[in-house]
Parts: sequence; C-alpha cells; structure tokens
Amino acid sequence: MSARLYAEAYLEAGWVPLPIATREKGPREQGWSTRTLTKVRESFDRDFRAGEEMNVGVLLGEPSGGLTDLDLDCEEAVELAQLFLPVTMSFGRESRRKSHLIYKSPGSKSKQFKDPVDGKTLLEIRSTGAQTVFPGSTHPTGEKIEFTSNKPKAEPIPAEHLLKRASQLAAAVLLKRHFPGEGSRHTSLLSLAGGLLQDGLDDDVATRILECVCPALANEANVIVRSTRQNLDDDRKVTSWGSLVREDAIDRRVASAVSKWLCADNNNNKDAHLKRGDHTELAARLLVKLGSPVSTEDALWRYESEDGLYRRIGVPEQSRAVQKFAGSWIERGTNKHGEPKLAQLCVNAATVAGTVELAKHTASQEDFFANAPDGLAFADCFIALARNGLERRPHSEANRARAGFNFVFEKGELPSKTIDCLQQAFEGEPDVEDRIRLLQEFGGACLFGIAPRYQIALVLLSEDGETAKSTTIALLAGAMAPDTTSAIAPQLFGDQYRRAKLAGIRLNAVNELPTTDIADSESFKAIITGDPIDARHIRDAPFTLRPIAGHIFATNRLPPIADISSAFFRRLCVLRYSRVVPKDKRIVGLAEQIVAEERAAIVSWLVEGAEALIARGRYILPASSAAEINAWRNHADSVSSFVFDECERKIDEWKAAMGIYQSYRVYCLQGGYHPVNTNTFSGRLVAQGIRRRQVSKGTEYEIQLRSATSTAPVLSIAR
Repeated sequence: MSARLYAEAYLEAGWVPLPIATREKGPREQGWSTRTLTKVRESFDRDFRAGEEMNVGVLLGEPSGGLTDLDLDCEEAVELAQLFLPVTMSFGRESRRKSHLIYKSPGSKSKQFKDPVDGKTLLEIRSTGAQTVFPGSTHPTGEKIEFTSNKPKAEPIPAEHLLKRASQLAAAVLLKRHFPGEGSRHTSLLSLAGGLLQDGLDDDVATRILECVCPALANEANVIVRSTRQNLDDDRKVTSWGSLVREDAIDRRVASAVSKWLCADNNNNKDAHLKRGDHTELAARLLVKLGSPVSTEDALWRYESEDGLYRRIGVPEQSRAVQKFAGSWIERGTNKHGEPKLAQLCVNAATVAGTVELAKHTASQEDFFANAPDGLAFADCFIALARNGLERRPHSEANRARAGFNFVFEKGELPSKTIDCLQQAFEGEPDVEDRIRLLQEFGGACLFGIAPRYQIALVLLSEDGETAKSTTIALLAGAMAPDTTSAIAPQLFGDQYRRAKLAGIRLNAVNELPTTDIADSESFKAIITGDPIDARHIRDAPFTLRPIAGHIFATNRLPPIADISSAFFRRLCVLRYSRVVPKDKRIVGLAEQIVAEERAAIVSWLVEGAEALIARGRYILPASSAAEINAWRNHADSVSSFVFDECERKIDEWKAAMGIYQSYRVYCLQGGYHPVNTNTFSGRLVAQGIRRRQVSKGTEYEIQLRSATSTAPVLSIAR
C-alpha cells in the first residue's frame, strides 16, 4: 500500500498526516507543527502524490484529536509494556516490534523518561507539538514500519492515567536495569517494596514491579508486598529507598528518579521531591493525590467521571493518603557535586490532621454545590431541570452533580403499584388525588434538591397504628439517590452537630416524631426554607450549611410547639391517615418490594412531579390540611391548653399572677410542653379575653384554678 493511501486513511481517522522524505524521521517543511486538518485537506494532492515514495508522519496531540504516541526506546520497555499499559494500536519495525503504542489521550503532555546514570531515553510520551513517523514509511535502517497489533483503533485513556502508567513502566524499566543481580536480593526487595508503597503505589502494581526487576524471586513478590503493607498499616518501621542507597544496592540517582516519577504531580509534572516537607506543601501534594477535589461543607469532594458524580472523600482515605508520604524524599540543600542532599519525611498524627485541614482550606469553594444546576445524574446522561422542561446533558464536572442513579432515565414511566398503594392508604378521604399529587411533587422536589424553595414540610398523622404512613415514607426514601436521605427529628434542628448531618441530604424522613416540644423554631424555619445556618461536624470547625432537603415526619401525636405564629405553621402540611390496614392485608416490607420492582418508574414519576411544581411555582395543599393545622396550632399553644384544662373563669374572682404562672410551669413540665416566659404568658392570657389588673401586691388575673395544680411544687434543680 502506498504512502498516499496510508495518509488518506489517517486523514479519514481525523489525524493530521505530514509528508516526510523517505527514510527520514522529521518533516522538512517549516511550520509543520501548526498544520490542521483543514490545511491538510487543501494541500493533500500536492503533499502526497500518487506513486511517490515517501514517509508519512502524523501530527500528535490536539490537532489529531488527542492522538498520543508512547514511544518505547529500549528493549526492556517493549518487553514490560504489556504489564502496565492497556492494549491498543501498535506499530514498529522488524528489529523492534510494538515500539510505538498509540492512544487517544486528550490533554496529555510530552514527557521523556531517561536513565539518570547513562542519560539514555527509556520511553517517551509524545503529544501536542510532536510528530511520529507512522506505518507506510521506511525507517532510516531500511526496515519497513508496520502495524503490529490486531487492535484497529487508538484506545482512549485519560491523560492522567496514561502518565501514571507510563511512570510505573519507566520505574520498572529503570529498576530492572540497575537492580542487583546477585547478593542479598531478598533484603533489597523488602526495601524496594517499602519505597514503592510509601510512594503511593497500590499493592498490585508494587508486586508487578518486583516481579519485573527480579524474575528469579517473582514467586515471593506478593508475600513481600503484603507483609510490607501490613507493617505500614500497623505503623511498624519498614526499610525503604534510604536503605537501598546506604547499602549500595542501588544508585542514589536511580532511587531518586523512580521516586520522582511515581510521586510526580500529574497536573504539572513538577519535581516530585518535597522542597520543605511542611503541611502546606503536603496539602498541595495531597490534593493532587486525591484527584484535585473541591472543599465545601467542611468536606472534600472528588469528581468521578465514570458516573458523572462528585463523591465525598472519607476521612480514612485522606488519612491514608497523608500517611503514604512517610519516607518521601525532602531536599536538604546540595552536596559538593551539586546533587540534592535528601532526607526522608516522618509522618505522625499531627502531620495528618494539619495536612488535611490545610488541604480543605486550599481547595475551598464555599458555594460550590449551592450554585450547581438543578439536576440528577443517570447512567446515560445528566437530567437538568430548566424553565422550559427537562434537558439531557452529557456527564460533566460543570453539572456539579452529587446525586444520581445507575440506570437509564426513561421519561413517562408510571409506577402503578406505588400509586395503587397510596390510593389505598387514603381510601375514604375526600381529597385523595390532591394528596397523591402533593406527594409526587414533594418527592420530585426532594430528588432535585429544590424542596426548600417551596417551604413546606409534610407531617403524616394517625392516632392509630398500622396505617400506611410509614409505607409512604419508605416509598419516597427508597426512590431517592444513594446517600441523600437522613432521619433528623425537628426537635434536634437546634443542635449544630445534628444539623451538620443534613449537608447534601435531599430527603429528611423521620418515621416517628418525638413527643417533646419543638423549641427552636428559628432553626426549624431556616432549615425548612433553605436559609444558610451554621453547622459543625464533631471536632471540626463550623461551616455554613445551605439546606437542600425536603422534610417528612410521621407521628401518632402532634408534638407541642413553643412558636404558635402563622410564620411557623404556614410551613407545615398535615396529611391524616384514617384507614387502618386490615390484618389480612398487611404485607411486611411492602414498600421495599415495590421499590425493588419499579424504582426507575417511581423516579420518572417524581421527576414529572418536579416539572409540574416548577411550572406552577407552588404546591396545591389538600383542603383537609388546613383544619388539621388549626387544631394543632390551638393544641400547641401551651397557655391555651393550660387555661382549657386547669382553669375556670369567674367574674370578679382574681388570682395572683405568680401563683398562676407557677401552676402553668408545673402543667408544662408534666405535659411535655416548653413553658413560655412571664411576659409571653401574660400576653396570651389577655389575648384570650382574661382580664388583668395591678394591685398593691402585684398583678392579678380574673381566673381561678380548678385542680390541685396550684399547690404542686415547682421543679427546681440546684446548681
């Protein structure tokens, strides 16, 4: 096949072919590095004449869609490449087959890996700004350059992954060249395992390198790595690069180069040696090692391209990553030859804590998720909620998604069993369809993390047990994305440690409300409406929580509430469950069975509800809720309840204010109410039409106690 036909094939593949004189390795034409597909098509017939003997180069990197050549310049690299690199298109010449591995790796940067002892190149990543002579050409030795694999295309690989694997291959090649062939090889392998693991390699890669550098002891490699890992995990001392150098088992330059390659900053290829070894430098290295996460809500979050989600990085993973810096080289000036003098880093608990804290400060983006598009990640795309409806978008870091599902989104699916279950739960009520629509729209708002915009919390009420309120909650919670549900009772919203657990939560569902008073109404209102509020994880600094959760609470008894204002109660909707499920109709785990069978359909149905809610701009609350709220509000007023239960009004019969108030406090303590202060108590009595007067002994009310409450002791706790 002629050079022209090869060039046509490369052009068809979206690569930029370059004309090169036969048996030469570089173009003679000026400006070849700036050529584009458009320019090549315009001059193709002139550059590649039919029948003309010539070589064909391909411009690498961005002009050819990220095409990248891993050039293996030594026999050891060719031999070991298959152990570290994914199978891909390859080519070479007769004397060195498969010496070029071709990948599609946008963003890759050219980088050479050289033997520091003799200066020879081991392998090279060739990308933007470089070109390689491709098949259809003749090597300067006269050998034909030909494809050597059955793989018809360049395998795609992220730039950071290619650099990481090439670095591992280079390390294995360099160590294989210089590792001691005889003597105490087992001891040297122990030190090598320690160095590799401390440089951040996982056990499998470390074992592979040991097998490469010392095939005679390959059977022992896995045992050596596992025992070294155990020693590191148990904080026991292990030998490392320093031992290899001190014992002259390996040249210091080799140890330094391997450590540098394995620890290299994948983003900017800076020298891997630590300059200072302080927390600031370690924090920068930690962020690279963790994949350049962002810090918000007092946590580190990393983007996972596989499913398009940001995931919280756990504290144990952060700690282990810092611990792996132990034994890293720190430059301590230079020796008389101008070479760096190296020491090894020691890591303790303070190092871990300080590094992690500084990493969070460095990567801080306080409103990162608060400014994210409204949407959900699915297996095939990101579904964004827009004013004009749903938009399908490709997975991207720009979506800032942290909630999603591992199935494909199908619009319009109907969860028939879920709807049937809800219809049976509300059977006999006059507003069944309104209730189901509310649950659909509320669940949809929770799915997308926009429930606080609509400022309503749902309360599911039934005095009788064995209704379907817990099933309702289980259906909604089961449809939420993983790790987006919690169960924090509203009585705990005043606790900054408890509300910290609401970070990233989209549905807060409590199956049984405590009967104690909801005392902190300001925190309650802030969390329901999504207002910023301070929160704090244990042993961590406070952070600003921006709540995104919807809240649904089930109860057999509506709890007392200190705040009886309309501002508080307008944020609640009560759905009463009157129908008791007959014994012969009760199914244990019914909600879980339904969710397992039609989860994707439930999610689709809830998404439809979110669309309707956004279009309307508000919930349509069932008419029955207003009556329930009024009854709750009247009962929640501890002063009104006290007057109704314990007092009677008699014209011109007066009672001292202090005695009335003390009796009221006893009533509250016995009934689980939160007592209001004396001024509020007085104002609420007057608001009920009870007269008040001032006499020489103080204030009196035109009211009498009808029980022994007035003589009950007031609870007093000595301090």
